[in-house]
Amino acid sequence: MTLQLNGQATEAASTMDTKLSEDSDEEIQYSVHSAASYSAAYHPRNILVDNPSDQSCRWSSSSNQDQYIILELHEPAIIRRINFGKFTKPHPCNLKQFKIYGGMQLVNCMELLSSGLRNDAEPESFRLNHHTKGIMFPVKYIKIVPLMAWGSPNGDFNLSIWFIGLFGIVHREVVQKAQTEYAKLQEKEAVRLCLKHFRQRNFMDSFEQLQKRTKIDLEAPVLTRLHDALVKDGNFNECERIVEEMVSQGHLKEYMSGLPYSSQWELLSKSETGQDESLPQPRGGHQMCINSAKGKIYLLGGFTGDDAGDLSDFWEYDILQKQWNVITRDTKLLGGPDKRSCHKMCINEKTEQLYILGRYLENSQNCQSDFYRYDIVEGRFVQLSADTLSEGGPPLIYDHQMCIDSDKNMIYVFGGRIIGNDGRYCGLYEYNCEQNSWKLLREDGSLDKDHIKLRSRIGHSMLFHKTERKLYFFAGQRGKEQYMSDFYTYDIDTNVLVEISRDTGKQGGPNPGYTQRATIDCDLHEFYVLSGLVRKDEPDNKTALKPPTSVNNSLWIYNMNTKSWFCAYSNGSEPKKWDEPSNTGPCPRFAHQLVYDAVNKKHYLFGGNPGINLHPELRLGDFWCLTLTKPPMSIAVQKCKFLLRRQRFKEMCLDNAQSALLYLQSELFSVVDHKDEAQSKEFRSLSGSLFSQKTDSNAETQERLRKERMSIYEQLLSFFPKSMTQPEENLVDLVAFNSEDMPK
Repeated sequence: MTLQLNGQATEAASTMDTKLSEDSDEEIQYSVHSAASYSAAYHPRNILVDNPSDQSCRWSSSSNQDQYIILELHEPAIIRRINFGKFTKPHPCNLKQFKIYGGMQLVNCMELLSSGLRNDAEPESFRLNHHTKGIMFPVKYIKIVPLMAWGSPNGDFNLSIWFIGLFGIVHREVVQKAQTEYAKLQEKEAVRLCLKHFRQRNFMDSFEQLQKRTKIDLEAPVLTRLHDALVKDGNFNECERIVEEMVSQGHLKEYMSGLPYSSQWELLSKSETGQDESLPQPRGGHQMCINSAKGKIYLLGGFTGDDAGDLSDFWEYDILQKQWNVITRDTKLLGGPDKRSCHKMCINEKTEQLYILGRYLENSQNCQSDFYRYDIVEGRFVQLSADTLSEGGPPLIYDHQMCIDSDKNMIYVFGGRIIGNDGRYCGLYEYNCEQNSWKLLREDGSLDKDHIKLRSRIGHSMLFHKTERKLYFFAGQRGKEQYMSDFYTYDIDTNVLVEISRDTGKQGGPNPGYTQRATIDCDLHEFYVLSGLVRKDEPDNKTALKPPTSVNNSLWIYNMNTKSWFCAYSNGSEPKKWDEPSNTGPCPRFAHQLVYDAVNKKHYLFGGNPGINLHPELRLGDFWCLTLTKPPMSIAVQKCKFLLRRQRFKEMCLDNAQSALLYLQSELFSVVDHKDEAQSKEFRSLSGSLFSQKTDSNAETQERLRKERMSIYEQLLSFFPKSMTQPEENLVDLVAFNSEDMPK
């Protein structure tokens, strides 16, 4: 077992690393140390030469099982980026999956990256993890472990690497300082592992001497108090007081943030035929945005699905009054845009202004891209441009994404298909609302200096994080059969694009799809994705869509702090039909709209296409509110107290069964979560402990109780931040034996 100081990449950088921008990275010289195998003329040293036109200029393994290639740096360095060269066309031996490890010694390497290459001719670059616990660490060796080639599993193809380039910090002073800091960190963690081991085994003399000599704490002082009160003294009342103290200090917030949400839907209104003039009629391809501070939702346009075609009505929903109000049934009467669908709309909550861009057209005779602003206070539209393309902005597009930086009054537009231009896609644009000027930030598919390509698409999601000042892009569709599940961040101020994931579905997130809708909560550092159409996951059909009647809408939550996905809501394997009345949630759909009230933490969903084959013209007019809730803090406190009181009850059974019974029926009963079947069942089984008797000596009993209390203590640690607790690893697990060393 190898001690992993940090198993995942972190965006947190040390002060030194912050000062050293990636523009200062230098190419790092290396040689090939060894490889598991190679075939014919495809020697490992071939990866030192970048010659994409020569098919033989590569390392190729002799098999596709248990392969690796190890690179040895000429001098230790901090590697921040690795480049993969490729052949001039797709090749079945390209690496679909691989892992990269690094370290100062081959016997103690940590994982730096887990990813894969696209099967094309474009070179690719990946950022490598080079931080642990907030400091940079240098490496001397890089181990690349290929896991699968693009030709597998349909064929028995070997694994090939064409070229490797390493980039990072080679400045000797910086590297030596990082090496010293990392060595100190290793020393500290080694001492903490020893301290944990000594305390677990009750070698307290050794524990106290080591702690006195090193002045290194095993854990936060409050946890040491909890350990001593529980394990040494058996003072359960004091343990509960310490838990309450830690709750009041906010130490359980991290645990609570990791608990799953529960979802509750409420149907607010429903228009089935459009004859009720007090409600928006059914539609898809419409737009909504929300002013959370004012409690108002705005809806504009859309497509009815029938001969009536596109709409030009404009509505406002009052969240407090739970009432729709029509602003106008024809936006042109207020100087606004004409009928449209598949457009985009965003709102600046500070200036109370809406912006509308794009539309879908069946024919391409009039391809001018108009651009409008609506002033909520004045109640009128202003045409900002009759043709944004002629003013340096995007051409006429549809199914794009648009979001706004309200603080700086800047709008960002990405993706969408260009009308009348052979199906091409739009790049990333920035619009300055105050100067009425456009700027192209990135063209479709352009490569940056790190060889990272952001491909434009339709039906995707884009969000703006106002505190991080980053754009988030994910999923969508490109071409008729390419459904995507990639995930990127783009730093607006530094123009840095970072690929977070090639496939969110392989990291516990949503599967490839498009027309999903996304919202963000910058305070909670979470965003929410309500899926639309998703790819059918069948071996013989990797690009088909599920039948429309079985579209499964799921709400996924991404936690930006833990970089993890969680599914909070799903229609289920047999979701409700569109015409079945239900108060449990909306029927499956796509081309819907979703907005988020960041003040009251509620989502609002309207309309969409249920995708009924027999009724392709059908659109929905239902309006829902979704509330996501987490268990209260009292649940965590209750679980902690249950662990403590259960142990206290077991110890009471050894001395006074009658007192133990009363304690079971009162104090322990009061902290049981009777809705939790497992805990309720365990509580019922505890009565058997009333008949337990001492069968060992007093010393043996005390040692057994100490071990039981230690077990309870270590279970309690799961409720508190890892930064406060003892190491998760155990010293004995780091000791490994070769089979020949084992006794015969």
